[in-house]
Amino acid sequence: DGDYTYYLYKSEELKASGVVGNGIAASNDTGAGVSGMPVFAGSSQSSSSVAAGTSSGAKAGALDYQAQKAIQAAKRKRENDLRKCEAEIERLENENNDLETQMNLPEIAVNSVKLQELSNKLTDNNERLAQLYDQWEELSENLPT
Repeated sequence: DGDYTYYLYKSEELKASGVVGNGIAASNDTGAGVSGMPVFAGSSQSSSSVAAGTSSGAKAGALDYQAQKAIQAAKRKRENDLRKCEAEIERLENENNDLETQMNLPEIAVNSVKLQELSNKLTDNNERLAQLYDQWEELSENLPT
């Protein structure tokens, strides 16, 4: 279905630009296209040479379509990675706020073991946040518009 949709899109685009004629072949002696394919304007080729040209053109169109799909997939992946990165940053920032709140509680402030555990967790989170900020910056700069 995607290939046919792309074909329709390109056919309309070529018709609008005047590269493709308006006729569809009813028979081979009209000089129009073969098998209902669009006719290229100004073409005086035989039906067999039109068919050969259409074959290589279809390959090029398929490659263009595949390249567009690959570009779109890469863009979606970057956007998805960016969303994941932002979600992880938000989660860690919220966790850090909770850790700081816990560390300020009087019962934790007097318990050096618990305070050290919370402090270590906060340090680990801050290191991970630094990595995520770098990753976010890289992803947001490379995101095409």
